[in-house]
Parts: sequence; structure tokens; C-alpha cells
Amino acid sequence: MSERKKLLFLAFSFPPLQAVSSVRAANVAKHLGMLGWDVAVVTPDPRLWQSPDDMEQADEEIRSWGVRTIHTGHRWRWLSSGHVKRSYRRGVRWFMEGVPRWISKKLHVDEMIGWYGEAERACAKLQPGDIDIILATGSPFGSFRVAQRLGRRLQCPFVLDYRDLWTDNPHVSRARRGHCRRIERQLLEECAAVSVVSPSMKQCLGEMSGLGGKIHVIPNGFDPADFENVKAAGFDHFAIVYAGQFLPPKRSARPLMQALRRLTELGPARPWRFHYYGTTESHVREAAAACGVEDHVVLHGKVPRRQCLAAIRGAGAATVVVSVFDSGDLADRGIVTGKIFEPIGLGTPTLVVAPPGSDVHEVVEATGNGAVFGGSQVDEIAAFFADLMRGMVPESRHPEIYSWPNLIQRFDQMLQQAM
Repeated sequence: MSERKKLLFLAFSFPPLQAVSSVRAANVAKHLGMLGWDVAVVTPDPRLWQSPDDMEQADEEIRSWGVRTIHTGHRWRWLSSGHVKRSYRRGVRWFMEGVPRWISKKLHVDEMIGWYGEAERACAKLQPGDIDIILATGSPFGSFRVAQRLGRRLQCPFVLDYRDLWTDNPHVSRARRGHCRRIERQLLEECAAVSVVSPSMKQCLGEMSGLGGKIHVIPNGFDPADFENVKAAGFDHFAIVYAGQFLPPKRSARPLMQALRRLTELGPARPWRFHYYGTTESHVREAAAACGVEDHVVLHGKVPRRQCLAAIRGAGAATVVVSVFDSGDLADRGIVTGKIFEPIGLGTPTLVVAPPGSDVHEVVEATGNGAVFGGSQVDEIAAFFADLMRGMVPESRHPEIYSWPNLIQRFDQMLQQAM
């Protein structure tokens, strides 16, 4: 680029927040900066996160990318049920605010509503000409409206990045859709461009808005630099690793536990264990108990991302669940979670549970890194694990097509066209 283009990036999820949503945002900011963009990321103050990764290390890394951060506050944190910490945990205040929190949840009030005004306030000193283009990544999707308002005030285009669908999200209550659908259509019409992570997601948004021409598919991926100096965890057995959340009923551990039950019946020669890293331990524990495989399941809880990467690198197999349903609509088929790309980048064989025809099939086929089965294919899942234990490891082909140094070229092109 002949001159540094100035990008304002609205990213609620950003390091040191420990979440898969932070990974995409961090890679977009980092690699656009390396391409010559002047990137300023608007994100909450790291001290507001419940369980951040190492804040000093994250700050040092962000500076090394040449990326600036504009830290914001966050009002009404008592609404949050996720990553934002409250100033209290129990007591009278917790009890008194529990009632309006319950009511707000029933009324589908956006629990991140207290961030949007703070994000705009943090940008109050910016004037027209200070920014060339605005990029907002969602969720939370309220950041899209912030981008719209800032774009109007700063007289510059704005671009929307969908990590997941908004009103057509298969994991979100249908009660929210009617309220937000008109807003989403207006944003899609006014924005300069849209990025999505899968072809089915593009089709879904295109059918809803009639604006498919401005929608670009830029999938999730991995940054090889994240894996430098990651040492494999020293398992003394064949380890099957799952890192991330379960969201039943669609993203359930039950088929995996049923497959583990079948695996015990097959009697593989090697000792093995299933290792779970994440916050939904109770769900995994219940599913394991229901299938009688508690003795083969190890629960680690929430750990730093680097520990998850070490476990995946040392594993005999990584597992990812998209949906356990054997059929799914276009929205279900378009889910390609970022968690798939960590084992791809680390070279670990990966088993994915997803409906037939899902876009994730294309990813696994292109990289040759594993296999995809439906939630009812319990015997096939167990046989896949047994084959890996016998040394029948799938051959990795072209993982580099999903590396961020390559993917960022698409982002760069989209943003420059949008300007």
C-alpha cells in the first residue's frame, strides 16, 4: 500500500480475553498491521475480564504487532453472564440485582448493552479524516450499530464481520429474531461490505437481505506463530482432547461419550483417556456417567490457551462438536467454529461431529486432517479412534490455505474495495 490506511476496529473480544472469538479478532488486527494498515482496536479494558490470559504478555504482543488499543469501560456489568466480571459475587447487591437480571434475560435484553455507549465515548475525540474505514466483528452484534453511528459521524464506510449468524443463529432463541431482523437488514444495506466464515453463512445472509454481492467468505484459520515453542503435553496414554464449550442440545457431549462406551467394548490394545478443557464440566460429567465411561474421562476445567494448545499437540486425536443433529438447515450447516483450526495447524488428527452437508466437511477434506461424522454415527466415531490407536493416521495435505498470513490477503482486498 502506498500509504498507511487507518482502520478503526470494534472488537469486544480481544486479547487478553481467553475466548475463541478473540483469536479471529487478534489475527485480523495483527496481520492487517503487518500489511501496513494503521489499526486501532476499540475493546474493553483488560481489567474487566473475569479470567484473562497474561495481561502483560498480551499487551507486549499487541504492541509488537504495531496495533494500538483504545480501551473502554463497561456499564451495567450486572447484566453480564459471560466474560465480563462484576464488582461483586454474592451478598445483598447480588441478590437485589438478580431480579432485574432475570427479567432482562426473559425480555432478551442484550447483556452487552452497557458496552456500546462506552465504545462510542472512547472514540469521541475522533474527527472526520482521522479514520478511513471502520470494521466491527460480532457478536456482540450491537457493535454493528456502533460502527454505523461512528461511520456516519466520521464520514467513512463501515464493514461488518460475522463470526456467527445474528438473527438466524441456530443457537439463539427465535424470540429475538423479530426484534432485531429489521435492524440487521438496515445495517446490511448501509454497510460497505460484509465478511462471513462459510459459504452457507453467505447464502443465508444473502437470502435474508438480497445483498449477496457485498458478502465475502473469509473463514477462520490459524496463525503458525501461535504454535511456536508450544511443547506437546506429556500424556502416557492415547489422549482424546476436547477444548471448548458444549451448548446442548445441539452441541452435546453425548455422542462422544457413547462412542467412548463403544470403544471400551472394542478393547483397543493401547490405554486411552478423554480429556476435557472448558467450563461445561457438569455436562461432560453427566454424559460420561450416563454412558458409564467416567473412569476414562479427565476434567481439567478452564485453563490458559497455551495449555490447551499443548494438550492438542500431544493428543492422539482432537474432537470438535458443531451439532449432534443428523439434519440441519442452512444456518446449522454454515457453522465452522474457529476451534477446528487449532488441531489443523498443530497437525493433530481431528474428529468433527456435524450434520451431513456441513461446510466443515470442505475444510476437513481440503486439509486431510481427520474425519466428519453425524451425531448418530457412534460406531464410526469409535472405529476412527481405534484406527488412530493402530497407527492409521490421516495424511495432512494443505493446512496452509487456512493460515492467517494467507487469509489476511482477502481481508485487505475487501477493505480496500469497500473504501
